[in-house]
Amino acid sequence: SSPPSVAARINVVQRETYCCLKSRKSDVVVATFAHSSDTTMVVLTEDMVLKAARATALSDVVNFNCWGMDLDDLSIFQDMPQVEVLSLSTNNISSLQFFAGCDALRELYLRRNKVQDISQVAYLTELKDLKVLWLSHNPIAKHPKYRATVLRALPGLIKLDDTDVTAEEREAAATEGDVLPVPSDLDADVAQTNDDEAETHGDNADEDTADPQDNADNAVLNAVSLLLPLLPAEHLEAVIAQATDLLGSL
Repeated sequence: SSPPSVAARINVVQRETYCCLKSRKSDVVVATFAHSSDTTMVVLTEDMVLKAARATALSDVVNFNCWGMDLDDLSIFQDMPQVEVLSLSTNNISSLQFFAGCDALRELYLRRNKVQDISQVAYLTELKDLKVLWLSHNPIAKHPKYRATVLRALPGLIKLDDTDVTAEEREAAATEGDVLPVPSDLDADVAQTNDDEAETHGDNADEDTADPQDNADNAVLNAVSLLLPLLPAEHLEAVIAQATDLLGSL
């Protein structure tokens, strides 16, 4: 028999639990979407998020909880840069790329997923507000330098898994953790940023290397230009005569 359609798999209302709570912002919804593990769901869609959140726009959701759904495609989060807390434990998530654009993300809970490659953490390095990260019970947590490498890449974390990050641990990680390569699909963005910075620095360098005498002459000219309107007519005539004489002697 043919596999059930996506709509059929989604529409198992009697086996779903929805819990929608108001967040600290009156116009924002905190959504929780839970489902029994025997119903397979691969892609988290906009319709699913909005239905679970009882929201009309993705921008209304700042706290989203979706556990036990066997999800492995979370591309929808690329359209949710404002989300602050994501709880996605017990799914099939293997990539952290989905969260790279969640600029406001503060807490990310990914226990019991399938993240294997430690270099995936590099996708989170631009999330400056990220303070709490849970990756326990993922293959990545078996890396021999797991904590040190994650903390070297994300020094702003205050909690990794169920353990608070100490100042001593953070300092040690700066030298003991592995340096993670920039993911290939982020190279273009990084290169563009570097080019922009180089161009800016180049412009500044041109200004800094200008002839000091030119700068002095321009300062004198500006001062004279400001004073001329203050002089009476006879004094202006004297200035013109003196300037004429000076030009004639050059």
